[in-house]
Amino acid sequence: MLVPRRVATLADPPSATRLHLPQCVAILAHPLSATSFDLLLCIATLARVQSATSFDLLRSVATFAHPPSATSFDLPLCVATLARTLFATSFDLLRSVATLAHPPSTTCLQLPLCVATLARPQSATSFDLLRSVATLAHPQSATSFDLPLCIATLARLQSATSLDLLRSVATVAHRPSTTSLAR
Repeated sequence: MLVPRRVATLADPPSATRLHLPQCVAILAHPLSATSFDLLLCIATLARVQSATSFDLLRSVATFAHPPSATSFDLPLCVATLARTLFATSFDLLRSVATLAHPPSTTCLQLPLCVATLARPQSATSFDLLRSVATLAHPQSATSFDLPLCIATLARLQSATSLDLLRSVATVAHRPSTTSLAR
């Protein structure tokens, strides 16, 4: 499969540091054969597939991120279950994700804190960012395609950085009426 140059650019943008989002995810998950490039390619590919669902996206991410003690289906099933639960909180959602994805030497809180550190929003706390992601998992006005399409849009921008990616995710999650091409 030919890989779009723009996707590769986002995986290793010249203006980004070694701690940009894809590498951070890969480092936390400690995948032996997956790279940050593989993860972004998978997300971008699913975003362009009309029949792809949020479950497909999460399953693909879990394939690269799951620890040896979990199967590739554990992470998406857990997220999908919480996303369909009206009483699920952002803490429940992220704790479940972190529990499955973290290496043995980390706690379930280090993954969300690391994501929040990368985003570095000036007026938002780590809880605000994580709550936004959780909100996007089950908003009434958003579709399952909003997040992957947003990521794919940024993947096509050569100047996009991890900060742009996370800011876009937070922006989409906070919008009352989410559009699939929001940046």
